[in-house]
Amino acid sequence: MGEVSAQFKKSDTVLHHKARAHKAQSVSTSYMMCETPVSDQGEVWADIQYLQAASATHSPTNAMKDVYEARQRELDQCLAALRPAAGQQGLLVCVGGKPIGCDYVSRSEVYARVHDKLLRSYVIDALLVSDEEKGKAARKDAARAFLRKTGRCESRCYEAPGTGWDHRFEGKHLAGTALVHEDEVLHQAFFLLEDEVDPRRWRRLSGRA
Repeated sequence: MGEVSAQFKKSDTVLHHKARAHKAQSVSTSYMMCETPVSDQGEVWADIQYLQAASATHSPTNAMKDVYEARQRELDQCLAALRPAAGQQGLLVCVGGKPIGCDYVSRSEVYARVHDKLLRSYVIDALLVSDEEKGKAARKDAARAFLRKTGRCESRCYEAPGTGWDHRFEGKHLAGTALVHEDEVLHQAFFLLEDEVDPRRWRRLSGRA
C-alpha cells in the first residue's frame, strides 16, 4: 500500500516546516486530552502570518500558497539542485549545519511524487535565515545524533481517522508522527522544536504523573 499523509494529496502546497512541527505537537496534545486529532488552528494561522512577515509577503487571505508563489524562483532553484535519487525514500534537512526535520515514506515511487512538496516545506523556512547560517555545512554526526534522538521519544498510538494507526512521538525539542498500516510505516516525520518539550507532559495529561 503506497499512501502518505492526507495533507500531501490535497494540493501542491504544504505547510512550512515550523507550522508542521507545531501542528504535530498540538495534534498529539489533542489526542491526549480528548482522543481526537484536532490541531490548534490559531497556531497554524499565527505560523503562516509569521512566515509572511519574515518573507515580506502580504496575502489578503493569509494563504500559504501566496508565500510560496512569492519565493517561487528561489524555490525552483533549490528543487532543481536537489532532485531525488533513484530509490530514495526520505530526506533529512539541515539548516545552519543543524538538523531541523526528516521525512520517510515507505515506497520510493510514492516518495518521488511528494519529494518536491516535502522539500518546499523545509526550504521556504531555510530561505529566511542569514547568509552566514546558510553557509554552514551539515555534519554527519549531527544528523546521526538527531536520528538517535527520534528513537528515544515517548510514543502513543491511536486509531487513525482514515486508514491504519496514528503514532505520535514527543521528546526533548522533538515532535513526530507516523502513519502505520498492516505493520508498514507509510509516512513518518520528525521535527525539531524551538521550545523544549518535557516528555513527562504526556504522563501529566493522561493523569499518570
